[in-house]
Amino acid sequence: MKLLLPKNLRGSFVLCPAAPQDWRAIFKSDDWRRLFMFVGVLVVLLLAGEWLGRNFLFEPPAKWLGDYLLRQRDRVEARVTRIVRIDETDQKQILGGQTPVNGIALVSAVCALIKSSPAVVVVDIDTASEQSFPEGFQMPKMGASVIWAVDADWEPGKRGLNLKSGRVIGGRLPEVPQYGIARMPLGFDGVVRGWERLFVVNGQGELSLPAAAVSQFCKSTANCHESPENSFGREYLFAKLNLSDFIDHVGATVQDTCPAGGTSGDPRLAGKIVVLGAFHSHADKHDTPWGTKYGAELVASAIEEDLNPDGLTHLPTAVKWISKALIALGIATLHHYFRPLWATAFTVLLLPVAVFLSGLAIFYFGDYDLAVVPLVVGILLEQLVTSAEKAEHWTRHAEVHLP
Repeated sequence: MKLLLPKNLRGSFVLCPAAPQDWRAIFKSDDWRRLFMFVGVLVVLLLAGEWLGRNFLFEPPAKWLGDYLLRQRDRVEARVTRIVRIDETDQKQILGGQTPVNGIALVSAVCALIKSSPAVVVVDIDTASEQSFPEGFQMPKMGASVIWAVDADWEPGKRGLNLKSGRVIGGRLPEVPQYGIARMPLGFDGVVRGWERLFVVNGQGELSLPAAAVSQFCKSTANCHESPENSFGREYLFAKLNLSDFIDHVGATVQDTCPAGGTSGDPRLAGKIVVLGAFHSHADKHDTPWGTKYGAELVASAIEEDLNPDGLTHLPTAVKWISKALIALGIATLHHYFRPLWATAFTVLLLPVAVFLSGLAIFYFGDYDLAVVPLVVGILLEQLVTSAEKAEHWTRHAEVHLP
């Protein structure tokens, strides 16, 4: 079987159409029209690459391959973050076991952690309810920066997202303390593979809980390396610390000041970012590439990844676009020199290769939006359409001119 077509029947378009003597003839030339169509489709696929990477039917296998590869990477000991867990026992014996949380007990627990001189304390617990804090409650003077979580209770808004309940400390304080938005983005399959740095809330930018913690930490720390990426690249190991390791009971009131340091401090927390989170609620569990994790673990992992000098570095957009353009030209070259059946077969064989390349991009660079598979499928469809159009043209030509 002869693979190469006669010159006048090859491919869906001519890669380098002859320059017309009159520029107006470009609009009448089938070769130039097909070339413009190819370029137009390529531009659309490049611009829509991130959306296609999240939503396209054939892209999930690449993410699942990336998840598998991430699980093969060695786990890393956390450097700057410590998690203090509130398990079911601590919830009952220290915080009173009530819902919503006992605000007096929670603030007392934060004060107990501040005695160990942490750089930042992140409270990943919802404190929006007025029932948690008595009327007239006054926050003690903290000896360390404290970032409070704002619950992710959202409804769609015209300018991003509208936060239904943005209160911190039950709305009892005249000035809102430092806070971050406690929300993690879910993938198409309900898996959390990264975090957000900034949310648009009521038309204004608001830092996420991990980003707020990192921002505050870097203000007080020299040579702070803050990564521009927001994808989980490895699983971190955190020392198992329970709230009961630092406080065994709380009083009915909160002290006026919560000074840092002292003989009762724990050196494991000194100078670290301490995440205080609940480990007794199934509602705060999330699926990740490494299995089920609690929300506090995700926040701490995001902080570690953000401050990791050896963290993932995404491919520059220019590199992605040039690579995709070369792939598209390669597919077009196949359809230019080979019969449509063979060219289509070769292109379909590229799909598993594209899945593998996308999985490697996730593993090495954290690029979940590479979207090579949608590009291959999109260019293939464009080539098949124009090939069918040209075949129809030559069929009509033969009907008219052949006896």
